[in-house]
Formats: sequence, structure tokens, C-alpha cells
Amino acid sequence: MAQALRVENLHNDEIVILSKKEYEQMEKELARNKAKIRFFQEMQQPLIEMVEGKTKSANEVLQRLRAKRYD
Repeated sequence: MAQALRVENLHNDEIVILSKKEYEQMEKELARNKAKIRFFQEMQQPLIEMVEGKTKSANEVLQRLRAKRYD
């Protein structure tokens, strides 16, 4: 179970003590969240480009999608 300690210093930092399993779970969750953010940014990009008046051919879109990799 995670434990938090408050250290009295100028920055009022908290030190969190995690087990290795908890740390690995947090890393996995962070990676999933980053992938979701990248995915949604990619989904929004065509709408933003359309609003800005930029257009692409179907072949350009397909090439872009084939080049992308998601975790």
C-alpha cells in the first residue's frame, strides 16, 4: 500500500513510497493514458485542418494512417 510522507522543507514536497508492483501498475496506466491522448489528438487533427481550410487527398490520408504507430 502506498504511503505518503510530508517533508518539511522550502518546497513542502511529499514523498510517496510504493511497492514495485504499484509502481509498475502506475507506469502501465501512464503509458495507456499517453496513448489515449495521442489517439484523440490524431482524431481531432483532421477537424482542425478542415476548419483552417487545409484539405488532403484520400491517398495522403491513407499514407499518413499507415505510417502511424500507436502503443
